[in-house]
Amino acid sequence: MKLTTLAAALSMLILTGCATSQIRPPSERLSCKGEPEGVGFPKVDWSGDVTAIRSMVNAREMATVTYMMALREAGQDCRSQLGWNRDYWQGQR
Repeated sequence: MKLTTLAAALSMLILTGCATSQIRPPSERLSCKGEPEGVGFPKVDWSGDVTAIRSMVNAREMATVTYMMALREAGQDCRSQLGWNRDYWQGQR
């Protein structure tokens, strides 16, 4: 009986030392960049001067490219954060 009690007490002591606390990655690794603001385009007056129309179209195209690059950057940031978290948690196993 004493041996069983001693074994139970010893196993409880050993198991308490194995208790794990919750491990969390750094908070900056748990979020991604937000999606960029949409581009608001002014209407093009197609009856105007060709040079003015060309300038307006170029500005709209530049705004579109800038938006697409920001969107791509946000996506890459998110993929990077997910990859870091995947590697982090695989290292915890």
